[in-house]
Amino acid sequence: MTLSLLKNWQDITLGDISSLITKGSSPRWQGFDYQTEGMFFVTSENVRNGYLDTKSEKFLPLEFHQKLKKSQLKNNDLLINIVGASIGRSCMYQMEYEEANINQAVCLVRLNNDVSHYFVLQYLQNPKTVERLLDSRAGSGRPNLSLYDIRTFTIFLPPLLEQHRIVQVLETWDKAIKKLERKIELKKNAKKGLMQQLLTGKKRLPGFSGEWEMNALGSFIEFQSGYGFPLSVQGKENEKYPFLKVSDMNLAGNGIYIRSWNNTVSDEDLAALKAKSFPVNSIIFPKIGAAIATNKKRILSVPSLVDNNVMVAIAKENLDYQFFFQWLLTFDLSEWANSGGVPSMRKSTIENYIVNFPKLEEQIAIAKILTSSEQEIERQQSKLQKLKAQKTYLLNHLITGRIRTPESMSLSS
Repeated sequence: MTLSLLKNWQDITLGDISSLITKGSSPRWQGFDYQTEGMFFVTSENVRNGYLDTKSEKFLPLEFHQKLKKSQLKNNDLLINIVGASIGRSCMYQMEYEEANINQAVCLVRLNNDVSHYFVLQYLQNPKTVERLLDSRAGSGRPNLSLYDIRTFTIFLPPLLEQHRIVQVLETWDKAIKKLERKIELKKNAKKGLMQQLLTGKKRLPGFSGEWEMNALGSFIEFQSGYGFPLSVQGKENEKYPFLKVSDMNLAGNGIYIRSWNNTVSDEDLAALKAKSFPVNSIIFPKIGAAIATNKKRILSVPSLVDNNVMVAIAKENLDYQFFFQWLLTFDLSEWANSGGVPSMRKSTIENYIVNFPKLEEQIAIAKILTSSEQEIERQQSKLQKLKAQKTYLLNHLITGRIRTPESMSLSS
């Protein structure tokens, strides 16, 4: 894109196109306490990427609002986090509450009427814009943005009509993303309902009847602990067995453990330590420390080694491992942990835990339905990630002029 084709675009600061750039204050500094109603108080926790999160509500007396008139929020005000780990997150205030104010970690940008507020918001959502915002901090060690940083921050601004056209294109992707997010949420709720019904026997599948078997988990599963591998044997390259620690990033969520070569153990060291790898389809979860509270569970997709902070569950012939995994997703691991000191699990406690499971054939049928539902959710999530990637690509190219919108494009709703 040559400069001549962008001759109507201009580098301009946020201060040049704003009537007000300010920040709020701490209620403690002003002598106010939180209460159950009153003025909605916006903190950096509420300012998300592109939207205001009102799930975590904080309220202050109206006196706080009246005292800090300059930071009172109005419709279409832009909010930018300027302190803490969420620096650079931004959203637009759209009168979610009639009376609202902000704290000192949030910057208010009130744009002039001759600028598209939605264009500037989209501009601020671009990851490269956030990178520039972070780079604008005076001094490499300074952990926050100043109002001066915001006022002097430059954006590449096209003529107003092109701003509106760019917004229209990006909003098409935003609508598709929101629609898919709602669809995924509905599918998750539907699966949760199925789990509550099918895994407890409240709802039976066609063709199955009779009482479920109430027995100790040890009659269905063999539980084993991992091994304490010395650091000296870890990290060998191109060896056979991946070594999984409870702190491994692959244990950050529920689902299949994907093979990683970040940490491995050699055949020779494995034999010397008289340790063994655990088979495919073993189910693992934390058994010691604060990790128990995360309730993370995984299925091994390859033979793997695990450390001694991990519990391994290997299904016996009368248990379908997928059924147990789905059941385990509904279970709070803290129920198996001791109540005092450092949280930990005893193998005997887990083995003696009483469960009520159906016969193997019904387990398989239930697991098939729940796994199919889970796979559909994963497909939709994959589609969502692609939509978001497409939106990011368009965002980066449209707001820089690398892709131009046709002048003939309709701006009708």
